[in-house]
Amino acid sequence: MQKTTNDMTQGNSMKLIFQFFLPILIGNLFQQLYSFVDSMVVGKGIGDVALAAVGNTSSVHFLILACHGAYRRTWDLYFPLLWSE
Repeated sequence: MQKTTNDMTQGNSMKLIFQFFLPILIGNLFQQLYSFVDSMVVGKGIGDVALAAVGNTSSVHFLILACHGAYRRTWDLYFPLLWSE
């Protein structure tokens, strides 16, 4: 399998930013859709207290995902530097 690189320092900057931003936007939209559907199902099926619990935990879930993403990016950037020395 051949690896390809995308040089983001050359070319139209708006197009490159959009190509970089679009997958992140789609992922966040699916995450919000998941939280919305979860709230709808719990609110209709279980009740008000369960809906409040889902509402409180969705922000905690988003925080955990954000921290994991930051950890993963840091690991992806610095581990190759440590490995190459």
